[in-house]
Formats: sequence, C-alpha cells, structure tokens
Amino acid sequence: MSDINTHIEALEALRQQAIPQLEATESIKDLEKVRLDYLGKKGRFAAVAQAMRDLSAEDRPKLGQVMNQVKSAFEEMLESRRHKL
Repeated sequence: MSDINTHIEALEALRQQAIPQLEATESIKDLEKVRLDYLGKKGRFAAVAQAMRDLSAEDRPKLGQVMNQVKSAFEEMLESRRHKL
C-alpha cells in the first residue's frame, strides 16, 4: 500500500510548481497548455487520482479532500490569470 503522506506531499509540490508556470504564461494559448498539463485526461492531477487506488479505503477520502482543495486552488489561479491576460 502507498503512503498517503507521499501523495499529499506530491499534491503540495504540484501546487508549488503550478504557481510560477501560471504566472509565466503570456497568452491564452500558453495558459491552455498549462491547464491541460495539470487538468487534462493524462495530466498531473489524473496521475495522483490513479495512485489513489493503491491507498486503503480509509485513506482515499482524506487524499481526495486534499486533492480537491489543491485542484480548486489551481483552478482559481488559472481563472485569475485568464482575466489578467
């Protein structure tokens, strides 16, 4: 079984990686590339979601909650950046 803390740390790392990538975008096209990299079918969040299968039944909801928080924060940053462009 995977360790939930490892997955939580990976999500926090995703959040930290996303901030400079979003800030560096200079066009809507660049922003869309970043969005797909994180939220796409084969994106970074999807990889973490797939890893949830390896967790115990009691750890899955905990990781899901953290993932939803990080994903929501990413989506808010994405929309904020979209409005600035």
